[in-house]
Amino acid sequence: MFLKDLKEISENINLDSYIEFRELVKQNMPHPEWLGDFSKEELEELLNNKSKIWIYYLGEEPVCSMMLIPSTEKTLKKFDINLDSNIVVDYGPMFVNPKYVGNKLQYQMLKEIDKYSLSLGYKYAAGTIHPENIYSINNLLKDNFELTGTKEFTRGIRNIYLKKLSYDISFRKMKDSDDEYKMLHKWCSNKNVYEWFEQRVLSFDEIKNKYKNKLNKQDLFIIRCDDNDISLIQIYKFENDIDLDLSNYKNVYEYDIYIGEEDYLSKGIGTEIINLVNKKIFNEYKSDAIILRPFKRNIRAIKCYQKNNFKIISEYLGKDTLGNDEEIVVLLNTVEIDK
Repeated sequence: MFLKDLKEISENINLDSYIEFRELVKQNMPHPEWLGDFSKEELEELLNNKSKIWIYYLGEEPVCSMMLIPSTEKTLKKFDINLDSNIVVDYGPMFVNPKYVGNKLQYQMLKEIDKYSLSLGYKYAAGTIHPENIYSINNLLKDNFELTGTKEFTRGIRNIYLKKLSYDISFRKMKDSDDEYKMLHKWCSNKNVYEWFEQRVLSFDEIKNKYKNKLNKQDLFIIRCDDNDISLIQIYKFENDIDLDLSNYKNVYEYDIYIGEEDYLSKGIGTEIINLVNKKIFNEYKSDAIILRPFKRNIRAIKCYQKNNFKIISEYLGKDTLGNDEEIVVLLNTVEIDK
């Protein structure tokens, strides 16, 4: 079951129907106290102060619901979160009709409320969950929330989670300097990098020679996130050495990319970076198509590319840098697809 296939109601919510739906869900929960119980008057006050409720229906039957609540200084102080309340939003009650549990609806709602929160300019999202509510905790962790603490509130003990919704990502040209090569050597010594590029750890001199040569042939950029260098991208014209039919395109580019700083992995940053890289190539290089060629077993990278409108168009048997056979996937993104 997909959220996009359900009927969404998010304006002029009938609060009596909402509360009735919530109570139906609570009656079927082993721990109904986990969900909370805003009164009708409290809900009216929240909605009058920029909160928002969504209810999703299959026909006339309510399937699931979520709620967004703008944070206040008082709320953040209770959560021990030291941020400006204007940039933080609280994810309120989120629940699913017991009849439809098991359809991954909670995670889908999290992704939707993430997008909506970003559209309003929020930079962080907060939420609280009972420490034994493993299902909801796993969904928050999957959505890149991080546990910041555990506290006792009026309605019981709760874990406090915080997620950064957006990052300040920028590009700078890589420099021909030993400091740069030392940074790349550190990055390329991480297994999550060398497994997909060199299949072994290169020495500092090997790294320096490799990237010094590349600087003369390709455009190399260091990607920065919140003023920290975290990633390398190599952009170059695609040489059609695998006989793809690209006759419909005049200016095809390819790029290689990796996140070198491990602290920035598994936070959703990769998807955001790929989106910006694509825009950079389409706009600044006047490209009309981009090709990527990851190893087929690099499932994590392929999923990230597919989230950014890349489509698998071919596969072939290639070689890694050690001469071993590797199945390689060819992905294509075009200006038309990206729109």
